[in-house]
Amino acid sequence: MLVKVLEMIIFIMLLVAVWRMSRGKEQTKFNYDERQKEIIANGHKYGFYTAIIGNVVGFVILDKFTNMPVAADFIMCCVIFTALAVDVLYSIAKGAYYGIRNNWKYNSLLMIILGVFLEIGNISLFLKDGLIDGRLNWEYIGFPSGIFVLLAGIASVIKGLRSSKEDAE
Repeated sequence: MLVKVLEMIIFIMLLVAVWRMSRGKEQTKFNYDERQKEIIANGHKYGFYTAIIGNVVGFVILDKFTNMPVAADFIMCCVIFTALAVDVLYSIAKGAYYGIRNNWKYNSLLMIILGVFLEIGNISLFLKDGLIDGRLNWEYIGFPSGIFVLLAGIASVIKGLRSSKEDAE
């Protein structure tokens, strides 16, 4: 329980830090050109299709296999995070995740730190309590959310470094 409280406090502190740093600065406004808006729209479309397919597969799995060590809420949250990952990773890969003149280095580092804290918190909960009621359930939602945030941060770093290298050439 203490780990969850610490995780929530750290998450709130990170949210406040992002909010305070993004207030009133010209560089943090998200301005996108037409190409980026089209890429973002395609990312939303692919994420939506992923959510639909994932929900159908999740419902079939839940209907056919009732004794799984994974609860329905955990499966559905994994579907949501998978759809979000498709949307975000597509936008990052196509160069439209950050607006014009946004600080990708800071945002990427923040995502990686948050993802690491989410994973550490859930790993420590798992090592302390094991599976609650013998199933992965809502208590372990930090696993898929941490993986999602880490993937977004790492993909952002890779794309940012590639873009910087291409700009230097």
